[in-house]
Amino acid sequence: MRIVLSLIAFLVLVGCSASGPLYTERNNINTPAPGKALVYVYRIDTIIGSGVSAHLLDDGKDVGAVNVGGYFVYEADPGVHTLFTETTGIDEPTKIEMVAGQTYYLRIDYEPGTWTGTFTVKLLLEDQALPELKLTRYQGT
Repeated sequence: MRIVLSLIAFLVLVGCSASGPLYTERNNINTPAPGKALVYVYRIDTIIGSGVSAHLLDDGKDVGAVNVGGYFVYEADPGVHTLFTETTGIDEPTKIEMVAGQTYYLRIDYEPGTWTGTFTVKLLLEDQALPELKLTRYQGT
């Protein structure tokens, strides 16, 4: 019985990890469309929080979901954006002023708590984000 439960737990965790092509294998969008900002959203590959997908909401609009070890890309209009996740964890909104022509890197982290976990959205500089992003797999459409 213990083996069956361990196998089920393993399959649940594996089912919630990213499985697309690596960032380095994909022809990535390098520049945003005119009048838009380009936003990369990713989660590092870790066991913590791996059973939960994080849906990112930008000003209340669901722009995509990301599992551990995954990333997606979207374009945003310039201006102030309120970003948060809509999951079973407690949301912690982040506000970012996005500028047309700029690229932004957002890492979603899961911080376990006593009763529920918390997702946070962190804005990183390109030189901080790219080494982590290169280890992730594409989850976009």
